[in-house]
Amino acid sequence: MSYRTKTCAYCNGNHAILDCTKLVEDAKKAQEKLAQIANNTDEWLKEAVHAHAKAAFYYELDCNSDPNGNGYIVKYDGSTQTKKDLTERTIATVAWRLTEYFDTREEAREAVDPDVFDTFPTTVTYEERWSSRDADREYRPQSYRAIIRRHNDVQEAVANRAKKSCSYCRGAGHTVRTCSQKKLDTEIYHNAFKVSAYLRARAMSRFGLWTSSMVGKDGAYWTFTPNPNRTPYFLTELAPDPNGKISEEDLTDCLYFMASTERTSFKKMADESYYGSTTRMGFDISKHCLKYFDLENNRVDLSANDDDSTVPERFLPVVISTEHIFKQLMEYYKEPSPKKERYASHDDVGIADCRHLWEAEQNSWRRNIWISSTELYDRKQRNSRPFDQMVKFVEKHSDILKKANEILNKN
Repeated sequence: MSYRTKTCAYCNGNHAILDCTKLVEDAKKAQEKLAQIANNTDEWLKEAVHAHAKAAFYYELDCNSDPNGNGYIVKYDGSTQTKKDLTERTIATVAWRLTEYFDTREEAREAVDPDVFDTFPTTVTYEERWSSRDADREYRPQSYRAIIRRHNDVQEAVANRAKKSCSYCRGAGHTVRTCSQKKLDTEIYHNAFKVSAYLRARAMSRFGLWTSSMVGKDGAYWTFTPNPNRTPYFLTELAPDPNGKISEEDLTDCLYFMASTERTSFKKMADESYYGSTTRMGFDISKHCLKYFDLENNRVDLSANDDDSTVPERFLPVVISTEHIFKQLMEYYKEPSPKKERYASHDDVGIADCRHLWEAEQNSWRRNIWISSTELYDRKQRNSRPFDQMVKFVEKHSDILKKANEILNKN
């Protein structure tokens, strides 16, 4: 290796991950744990739910220092409201972490007993409190599977270590210069970028968000400022409205508008100062912001605001075509490429999973959709997951890709 001290990417030990014995041991334990879960699923589920409730109890509640010892006293009053809040947090984490065992939040709700919080000690030591906050860590099957997958990948790399292989796709029989997967990935990323840019452009054109559009509040106005430096992003697994009140196309436009306002800002007019010179629309990507959209008249109506101080008083849209915005967004396209340096910042893409859009409740900590950045490469090697997601995204929106290509091929 080119660096003096080897640092394991799994355990941070002074060795390469291909020689990591801890990964081998952990993979073996993970296999045994998954087998144990499969053999006695019901009993394990009870333990898992109890562990998630324990983690919520010590994570959510504040503590005071114990005057009689070296520890803490948890502020738990045992009230119905406190139990309800802790129960909702536990349900949310259980439905997320153990989604393969609970099809709906209602099934998760039936598994959580609100009185279980009365059983947890309120006087704990420093070590007990912090270990209890992570009590659910050993009850995450996906973590065990991730360890096994990584172990398998490493073992495959060990087997191929002495063989000549591509540094990009790890395939045998060719090098990165002739790698067909690298060329295909470039095309996949370009197509995903075009589809995302068109969907963003369509949403912004429909509701009038572009240069010269403004928001007003407190007697001042801010003008829209596009941000070309943000990571490109796309929304996946868009769940249809269970009540059938909004079409898929309308919902797509609304969500991409929310995402566009969340990741850009408005600059205060006639203000060159550094602090306090920008503001935002105040939207997050959630079902709760759908109330601001007048879909019949293709406009954003901020009068629906119910005392949310982050949302401006007025939005002044512009009239502009989808084609114009799309062409402007495509000017920001840059072909991605892996970096050779060990600690270099790699090109990434933002991905938002919208499957739980309609499940999130008003008081839930998962009420909105997050756009998570994922690096496309690990040093010189491709990360398959974001490219696989982009393939599905482009396939779903093949009609949008056709429209995007028609615009780009006009000239």
